[in-house]
Amino acid sequence: MEIHPLHRRANPGNPAATATTPDQKSVAVLPFANQSDDKTNEYFSDGIAEALLTVLQKIPGLRVAARTSAWSFKGKNPTAQEVGEKLAMAHVVEGSVQKIGNRVLIRARLSRAATNEEVWSKSYGPLELTDVFATQSEIAQKIVGELRGRLTGEAAQAEIRAQIQAATKGGTKNPAAHQVYLQGKFLAAQFSQENFAKAVGLFREAVKADPSFALGWTALSRAQSVRWMWGTLAHEANTILPEARQAANRALALEPELAEAHAASFEAQIAFEYDWRGAEASARKALALAPADPVNLCNAAKIALFTGKPERSGELARQALALDPTNAEAWLALGNSFENTGRFADAADVYRRALAANPAATVLPGLASYQATRLGRFEEAQQLAERETESFARRTALALLRWAQMKQPEADAALRDLIEHHAGDGAYNIAEVYGFRGDTDQAFAWLERAYRQRDGGIGWTKTDQFFKGCYSDPRWPALLKKFGLHDEQLK
Repeated sequence: MEIHPLHRRANPGNPAATATTPDQKSVAVLPFANQSDDKTNEYFSDGIAEALLTVLQKIPGLRVAARTSAWSFKGKNPTAQEVGEKLAMAHVVEGSVQKIGNRVLIRARLSRAATNEEVWSKSYGPLELTDVFATQSEIAQKIVGELRGRLTGEAAQAEIRAQIQAATKGGTKNPAAHQVYLQGKFLAAQFSQENFAKAVGLFREAVKADPSFALGWTALSRAQSVRWMWGTLAHEANTILPEARQAANRALALEPELAEAHAASFEAQIAFEYDWRGAEASARKALALAPADPVNLCNAAKIALFTGKPERSGELARQALALDPTNAEAWLALGNSFENTGRFADAADVYRRALAANPAATVLPGLASYQATRLGRFEEAQQLAERETESFARRTALALLRWAQMKQPEADAALRDLIEHHAGDGAYNIAEVYGFRGDTDQAFAWLERAYRQRDGGIGWTKTDQFFKGCYSDPRWPALLKKFGLHDEQLK
């Protein structure tokens, strides 16, 4: 489990800035409005729009606004022009979904952002749930044709159909599997331990209903890996770790060329397998299959940082932000790249953006408290620590803060409290606190313990600034070699 010191903020130069005139083959897909009487069906309307976005994102030649950026307009009823101006997109897709029992009415509209002019619109249904899959492909095909300049020739249409078919691989045509998968995706997007745990149960239902559902297996694998990396779940290790790997393997066996399957394998490799070279290969493959997906860019940025290439990590993070200006993970990766090249003021600015992009997420307040402490902003650090709901993150933040305030008795008490509650699942964080205090012997001891416990924080060891005092210690090269992070091992 890890609350890495990514404590930082937004670059004054706005790395996500885009050209004034948007690419005419660019589009933002907004979340579809839920017009069902049952408001809990929001997961279904979101899922229809997200599936369309994901397909369009895989079509060569199109530039598609990423999910987090497009979803930032949810519930705000913006005009197409407002969306286009903020995201630098030439077109906007909007729609609505009305679910009535086992039938669905879908409406979709494509507009030209600069003028709010409607380019195309159509209503579908009421449809049986089994017909929704074909309808999604039809909508995607129509939008691609319009963005490419109303190409109507049979050869052009055949090419688009083939591209849509390739982009939809890994899915399911089982309505029951599809519905619980969408529910799981809806919860996982909220990025909290509680919702991830619920999502895992739903993804299990999805692949039980359709064992050939490759995207269901990738979602299950990623949810378990992310839970492990960002949580305190040592008591579930015997379930989480094997399931994450087995689900990723199942997805790869079903669809070897599925970008999401390689991304799922990447998550398992960095979360608990510590296979850094394998993770680099997985990230590279996923990025080659879906180069416009910010998730793949963020993964590539993360492994670049882990393996000691912060400048490359920052470059990849900027590419992700160009596609997805509100992506908190991309802001975090950029902040890390600044911190690990000594640009601490820029790093602090970037981290503020990350926290603003996802204020409801757990762990982020703790990370922000770390940074405030290192910058001497103690009142802010205290407030952020109190806001943090994850126990390990809050206790780590307070242990760091009390030491920085030179309140030794309180600092010792806070560290004892952290150890008492999280020795079994927060060894990496405890090592960070000892590193911050300058106690290298204890920092090394707890890093060794973190490795034995398969702590999700191990990947950050090589460039973690809390261990700066350990870098010159003769034990440091041997430790990196044990962790697989020595330069010689990463060539």
